[in-house]
Amino acid sequence: MIFSTHLLTFLLVIVITAEVNHCETVNNDPGKKENDVEDIKNHVTYKEGDGSTCKNELYNVLYNETNAQVAALNAFGIPNTGLLAGNTGWYGHFSGCTELPDFQYCMLTMNVNTATLSMTELHQLLIRWGICAPKICSDNGINDNVEMLTTYLRSSTGVNLTGVSSTAYCVQNNKVPYSTGFYITVGVFGLICILMIIGSIIDIIDDDDDDNEVKDPHGTETEESLPLMTSAFDKDEETEAIQEINKQSVKGRVAATIKQILLSFAFNRNLSKLTVVGSDGNRDIGCLHGIRVISMMWIAMFHVCLTTDSKLSYLDIFNPHDGLRMLRSAFYQIIVFNGSLPVDTFLFLSGLLICYATLFKLEKNNGSLSWPWLFLHRYIRLTPMLVVAMAIWVFVAPHTYWGPMMGTLMDRSRCESYWWTNLLYIQNFFQFSSHCFGVAWYLSVDMQLFLVSPFIIYSLYRSQRLGLLLTAVLVSASVIVNGIIVAEYHFRASTIVNLILFGGDYLDIIYSKPYIRMQAYLVGMVVGFILYKAKDKEIILPKPVAVIGWLVATSLGTLVLCTIAPSLGTVVAVTFQALHRIAWGVFLAWVVLYCQLVKSGWINNFLSWHAWVPLSRLSYTVYLIHLIVFRTFIGNLGQPFYTTTLVLIFNYVAVTCVSFMFAAFLYLSVELPVANLEQKFLPRP
Repeated sequence: MIFSTHLLTFLLVIVITAEVNHCETVNNDPGKKENDVEDIKNHVTYKEGDGSTCKNELYNVLYNETNAQVAALNAFGIPNTGLLAGNTGWYGHFSGCTELPDFQYCMLTMNVNTATLSMTELHQLLIRWGICAPKICSDNGINDNVEMLTTYLRSSTGVNLTGVSSTAYCVQNNKVPYSTGFYITVGVFGLICILMIIGSIIDIIDDDDDDNEVKDPHGTETEESLPLMTSAFDKDEETEAIQEINKQSVKGRVAATIKQILLSFAFNRNLSKLTVVGSDGNRDIGCLHGIRVISMMWIAMFHVCLTTDSKLSYLDIFNPHDGLRMLRSAFYQIIVFNGSLPVDTFLFLSGLLICYATLFKLEKNNGSLSWPWLFLHRYIRLTPMLVVAMAIWVFVAPHTYWGPMMGTLMDRSRCESYWWTNLLYIQNFFQFSSHCFGVAWYLSVDMQLFLVSPFIIYSLYRSQRLGLLLTAVLVSASVIVNGIIVAEYHFRASTIVNLILFGGDYLDIIYSKPYIRMQAYLVGMVVGFILYKAKDKEIILPKPVAVIGWLVATSLGTLVLCTIAPSLGTVVAVTFQALHRIAWGVFLAWVVLYCQLVKSGWINNFLSWHAWVPLSRLSYTVYLIHLIVFRTFIGNLGQPFYTTTLVLIFNYVAVTCVSFMFAAFLYLSVELPVANLEQKFLPRP
């Protein structure tokens, strides 16, 4: 998750004051306008190699009234209604500009220096200005002529901008050119669709009941611990499909293998696996389904309602004053602003599941387990869907954008240099500004913690005291390191405040590092160990103990959710940042332990509701693609976003529903077929 460092949405009052100080009434004296024009003429030169041709053409657009140039100038953005209320997104007329044969639409992002103003708390003001420039102008050419453009803005509207630094993105073609990667991605999906159809036909006409007994990978995975997927247990039996293959001759084995490959893609068979509900066995932890889905929807809400990228945010809203009122509401302060907590929830679930499942595996195999196979299994389960999501993001998503923001959204230059960090799961040790596929940072953290988990699990299996001691030492080390870093860099108590004030520094130093995030993961492992020790036991919890447990857990959860004030002292900031992930983990631990061991109450019934199960199976894919869906929505907006509570709700629901529908297709076409193939053909120790 990448977060904007701009402060306009949160500091609206300051923005209004800055805008008032930067707006001047237009001087109606004709001599004044002539002086502005003459000033621009003095800047127009014809030296070769300095972008003078672009400068000359821009001047002609601004001040020569030919039909084409008037049409281009008509597509320029102008300060809109609500300027003094912070409406600084001047998009202009995108389609009107792109339809002109010799012109291109450019989005000019201007950072206006406000250091000379009396309100110096806001160091820069962000304005996005859409202009219709000649095609001869490059992005750099537009940037080189910002002074000419701002002079024209002053003479025509009275808005005087000084100390401007800018970045321009231009859309030079009416259609984004298709790349080789696009054709390969579409071709692969076309082949997969063919395999899904053929597999379905074979499954329908095949009357062999044995083929219909292939196990559901999501209902039988022993080592599956990714919290964004469903998990259960492997009976460690060779599938009847593989037994059938082994009985055939060489020629028959080839035919049977091809048949099993095609059946792995069968749409009807995989659809039944997606939609089946109910318990996966006596050891299924039913409440995790609800926790998983709610956490995923919480993350989507955070991204949709606040901000998504340093180049893209709801900063460009038509009515930021109304947005500020929403930001001050209790719902935003408590729920939306804490959208980073679901990440810790997923890490908690991951630690819980890997420890819980692996301890049973060790028990069954008398303490032996092939750890290399476990790592290979996990890599195979995670990586194909990640690669597909990255391919969609890099090669396909740019073709879904058509609007003023498309130039800023289409930048994929970071992927050319850093794509490999995603596949090696080391992305989080590189700066966020270099990330190719931002949301994958969580997978890197999860994989790194997974790699060290065997040492803890094996210690817990051999010696309960040694394992718990090792866990306590690691948690303590994480707390100390976290506290030292917060004190050294003067970070605040609240995560959202740190993201606003420190941006990339906080993301790089604390937010994405495994030695910081490991606290919730380790708490989850302890819960997994407790559930393993309590297996097949019916526990009756005395009512006073249950009441005290809920009071303590709820108090910790409420404390974590409600600590948002940016003015808290250094001691409070250090203490909270160092301990709040443990507190959140303890809250989750109580919920899971109560639901799984007591198995009663409305909370358990709600979280274990069977309707959560299909959605929880989609959560991993939804996590990977929900921002792609959201950016497609933003990339087709023609004007700054007009926000109200209901509009945001409809927007969030629409993005979430489309994400789940898209995820269902990817699950049936990629994630589940890969799981089927891995289960059928990867040798198990």
